Amino acid sequence: MMTYGEALEFISLYMVGDNIETVPSKLHFKAALYEVAMRCEPQSLIADLTDDSTDVFRVIHDEKYIKHPMFPTQEISEIADQQIPIDDALFFAVVYFVCSYLSKKASSDNPLYEKKSIFEQRAERVISVYNSNIVG
Repeated sequence: MMTYGEALEFISLYMVGDNIETVPSKLHFKAALYEVAMRCEPQSLIADLTDDSTDVFRVIHDEKYIKHPMFPTQEISEIADQQIPIDDALFFAVVYFVCSYLSKKASSDNPLYEKKSIFEQRAERVISVYNSNIVG
């Protein structure tokens, strides 16, 4: 699994020339993990549904559910070596969603087309590819 530190490195690269001075917080990652868990069925978050299941994010089948992702409780800079609790194939969806939350700059090619939208589209593309490759 990829780490929060690796995510921070990618985010700082993607944000060059944009909103680079804003450091992603644990809430940015929490929101991104929720976005990903809403749009697909991350294999690392699937569990068997029982009467004792308390961490249910959403039910996906009669006997299976998506668990709530484990969110960071400390600031990201303090847990850079911890793994992001999502499938590796979805790592960049999380990164792109965080970038979309931070982005404030319009694209230089088309000032009416915000860079935020580009990051959201990239996240959606990662999720789409993931969904097409997962066989239920």
